[in-house]
Amino acid sequence: MEDCSFPIFFAREIEHRNERIEINDGTYEIKNDPAYSYGSIIPNDTFTKIDNLSFDFLMSAKFENSKTNKNFIGVLNLNKIVMSFFNIGIHTCKNIKQINDISKSNLFKMVIEKFTEDLNEFFDIDGEIQYLGLNFKSPNLKTSTFDRNLNLRIGLHLDSWDRKKLNDRENSRNRICINLGKEVRHFIFLNKKIIELIDDLEIDNFDLRGGSELGRLYLRKYPNQQITKLNIYPGEAYIAPTENIIHDATTLNKAFPDITLSLIGNFWVKKDLFR
Repeated sequence: MEDCSFPIFFAREIEHRNERIEINDGTYEIKNDPAYSYGSIIPNDTFTKIDNLSFDFLMSAKFENSKTNKNFIGVLNLNKIVMSFFNIGIHTCKNIKQINDISKSNLFKMVIEKFTEDLNEFFDIDGEIQYLGLNFKSPNLKTSTFDRNLNLRIGLHLDSWDRKKLNDRENSRNRICINLGKEVRHFIFLNKKIIELIDDLEIDNFDLRGGSELGRLYLRKYPNQQITKLNIYPGEAYIAPTENIIHDATTLNKAFPDITLSLIGNFWVKKDLFR
């Protein structure tokens, strides 16, 4: 397994850890696919579980619990505070209309309010939480993120909610994405910081605020770079610096819709939550 810029940590109660991480052998550029925007790059569908040696190496990193550390990816078990979302039937939604109807309901607003309070059990939170809303994705998509203006999938990409310059992405807020569906979901990413892509490409004054094109430039030059797949069970969440890491999700080989709730903010993990 290649060197990782972002160590992966699991909350103490997370089980089957050695089955959670998969890697593949690279990416390719989409050609002439009407479902994708021009130039989109997606992972090869060659994911396999990492070997025990690679897993032990990943698990050897020690979590630094400080308010300067966002350079990690974590898996959290939030079942204790997200069961209300399942109780109101979000996981049973079959289409985006049903999701939208629930998200507009007073009951959903009450659940969100209580959930926001309960987050303090897991995180110290600086400033406001920005909810990105419920997300519904169909099964069997190679990658799932859409450009809503074009109604096209975009492949591996970089979030830019904070609109920070690419050399300042470590100061962006991090993201929590909760699996509210019926099946394991898959977070996929290139395990490198944005500043490393700039350095590797030897680009001067790369000042684009939207960095997805930077990721595409990098992956065109290095198509054999491994992509990591992280498996998130229902009721679990990942926390990740999605404004500093090229990423997406995949719903390949799924029978049910992928349903998530995402939020961004300055989330600092409580002491001893990981391992």
